[in-house]
Amino acid sequence: MTITPERCGLVAFSRPDFVAPPAFLLPEGNPRGIGTFQGVARSGVVLAVLDGSAELAYARAAGIGDDRLLVVDTQSGLFRAVVDGRAQAGALTAISLRDELRRNPGTGVEITRPFEPTLGGRTVVPAAGFAMRTGDDDLRAAFDAELAALQESGEWARITEPFGLGADNLPDPDLTTGTLCSPG
Repeated sequence: MTITPERCGLVAFSRPDFVAPPAFLLPEGNPRGIGTFQGVARSGVVLAVLDGSAELAYARAAGIGDDRLLVVDTQSGLFRAVVDGRAQAGALTAISLRDELRRNPGTGVEITRPFEPTLGGRTVVPAAGFAMRTGDDDLRAAFDAELAALQESGEWARITEPFGLGADNLPDPDLTTGTLCSPG
């Protein structure tokens, strides 16, 4: 789950597990030249996003009104909304969009390059971690130690590669959950 200051008020997060920048799903050729949430806001298109997702927050922060957001329940629902033309763009992690496109070739859509989103004028690191109950400090500390060992050993990369993650998704070792939980 993406670590955000709002979510940090609800659960305790592990150390960052991976970084997953968003991208857009668009008709082939990207006819409107969209590459950022601000570009979507200027374009006037309808954007499909997952309910409760970080991308929904990024879209709203960029000034995309609810009247131009198609909020869907599933990753495949977002993909279908763009393919079927109910939305002219979809926003989700690049990893998730690549997975959908791999499973649905020949659908007339493409994925933009991943990019760094902004909230309130500041760049956001879209890092994810494991959510745990607050107060489970011993569990979190033990989990963090094992996750750090996996990341440092290279085993993390071997395990996650079949799921579309690569070295570029490994978080900077200096990135902390505390930093991600800070409102800025």
